[in-house]
Amino acid sequence: GEKVALTGYMIAVTWNDDRVKNFMLVRDLMACCFGGSPEPDEWVDVTMEGKGSPYIQFVPVVTRGTFQIQGLSDAAGYATGAFRMEGVDTREE
Repeated sequence: GEKVALTGYMIAVTWNDDRVKNFMLVRDLMACCFGGSPEPDEWVDVTMEGKGSPYIQFVPVVTRGTFQIQGLSDAAGYATGAFRMEGVDTREE
């Protein structure tokens, strides 16, 4: 429930035109999509308020919002994540 600012790389999950409503915030692109799936504690599920965030690819971003420790699981019940954020602002670092 704390307000925080986190730095990482944006991997868009849902977007409309140039606005991203939901994305994964990961610490390292090479350790994520190109090298394997991140462990449950290595990424944050970010849902942006309002119209969402600009789509910022391949460079670090700073995301501000309310951070929560909350388990995420897939359809089979396996743990996929541990952190969520209700984002209010994302910008290039």
